[in-house]
Amino acid sequence: MKKGIPYRTWKFKFKAGKHYILNLFAYLGVFIVSFVSLILKLIILCNYNECGKAYVEDIFNAVIAALTLTISFIGIIYNLRASYRDYFNKLIVQQAESKTVLRASIVENISTSYADSGFEWRDYDGQSYLVSDRVNEALVCNHNYLFITVNPKKQPMNIKQKEVVYNVVAKKIAEGKSIFNSDLVRLRTDILLNTFDPFNSEKYEKEKRKNIYTSFSKKLIVLEKTDYEANLTTNDLIYSTIFQYDYSDSYSGKDNTVDSRNTLYDLKDSPASNIIGVTTFAITSDGYLLLNLQGAMNDVNNECYVPSGSGSSDFDDLINSTDYEPKKMRNEVKEYKSGSHRRDEYDDPKKFKKFQREYVNKLKSSNAEHAEIAYINAETAKFERKGFKKYASKMGKKYTYDFYTFLKYGMVRELTEESHIYERKSNQSKQKYKKLSAETRKKYIENTYVCGYIRILDRGGKPDFFGFTLLDLTRDEVKDMFRYGHDDTITKEIKKNCLITDYNEISKQFYPSIKNIEKYETAKDFIVTECHLDHDAARKVKVSLQTHCLFDLLKKNKNTIFDYLSKIGK
Repeated sequence: MKKGIPYRTWKFKFKAGKHYILNLFAYLGVFIVSFVSLILKLIILCNYNECGKAYVEDIFNAVIAALTLTISFIGIIYNLRASYRDYFNKLIVQQAESKTVLRASIVENISTSYADSGFEWRDYDGQSYLVSDRVNEALVCNHNYLFITVNPKKQPMNIKQKEVVYNVVAKKIAEGKSIFNSDLVRLRTDILLNTFDPFNSEKYEKEKRKNIYTSFSKKLIVLEKTDYEANLTTNDLIYSTIFQYDYSDSYSGKDNTVDSRNTLYDLKDSPASNIIGVTTFAITSDGYLLLNLQGAMNDVNNECYVPSGSGSSDFDDLINSTDYEPKKMRNEVKEYKSGSHRRDEYDDPKKFKKFQREYVNKLKSSNAEHAEIAYINAETAKFERKGFKKYASKMGKKYTYDFYTFLKYGMVRELTEESHIYERKSNQSKQKYKKLSAETRKKYIENTYVCGYIRILDRGGKPDFFGFTLLDLTRDEVKDMFRYGHDDTITKEIKKNCLITDYNEISKQFYPSIKNIEKYETAKDFIVTECHLDHDAARKVKVSLQTHCLFDLLKKNKNTIFDYLSKIGK
């Protein structure tokens, strides 16, 4: 679900045109100076009572001032018109032929690192995406932590992006799309097979590495802050070219997403936003799926059948998910926060060597989890030793260290927002339902399983993660919750005089049974049959790429899912 303030054209025009406004004031300043200079010259002339050389010189200066004023006025009008066209009248071109040619060229190439991990290009309904069955299996089977490091500073837009952002957003607003902007999370680490490899202490000893920080460099997931505007001007423009009004200059979206050989950038090298997508299928305790039909005004997947919760990870998820980390991990973080490592010692390089030896000893031990925690502390120490104490402090206080917990928190958040999952009825409460408590949210996070990962070509290689969330609710309970939440949202929007289509993303919800899902070849066949759609509705069915991918993952993991369902509540 999109968050943040919805765009309004005039407000966004004012925001995006700040460089134009600065130019306007600069031109006005030149004009005012010229005007004041002319007035002063005329006042001096009026004070003369007789002719003379000085009088002639002042007449000449007044004429020059008048000419300067005239020329500056003409220049201001011309430059303001040109600047206005530069900022607000760019031409966005996306030719079907060039799109087809570029897509065909990209899917012929895969970077070496992705090919080694079993990634391949697959197609669905005219869309291409990178996927690896081996990586998906590793996501399901891996039970260790994937630690993360966060850069809380947002990557600034370059000048070209700032010039085109208004035109991109204005085009979507003109198409009636619901556009919001908020702080999101950028993925800078590629999810490859070696990400899941355990640390090899023998290999470490053999290679005698001097830099202790490289040992787990491939296991740390690097995240950065970004926003939806950055995504619109990079990933979403992969097939588009934006021209100046006179075709004198252009901005090509593919430059941010593919290299000179038309190979999709690895995430670690990509200049694009690469916001993290989180998607989950919620399954009820009696074996029914929560399937949503998205509204017509959504920017992405409009009028498509989408999973129970689908969206992008918010930057706030990094902060909020710390409360839901595994207990053992929270204790490790608490120990670090308490200052038991005496972080001031790290300022002295000589004393820091003592910590290095402690870290190496932990690597040699069988306790790999503690070794990885030590590595996190070593990284923080390195930052502090270089003088970045504020950054290290934020890392210790605000951000989670577990990548899985972060992903699952985002999935559950999207699920509760879009599918209106609440607490069960309480007879003593005045309201029919209430928001999820921290305890219930934690339970749903623990019952969420990450099972898939893809990169979507039409979104510029944007990474998407998939999961399943097992609910201890029946189909009838979630159906009543959705009806209640849907009506409640509309009522609140009407009271606020809002556009309902701007805020209420999900228009309908369906509940197909997954007991016989293996007999269906495609997600569309499954939806049409199990949702009992009539002929007209079946003809209009559009299935999102995320639903297609999760449908395949659901078929593969059906037995495992039912095993987990049987244990819920015991």
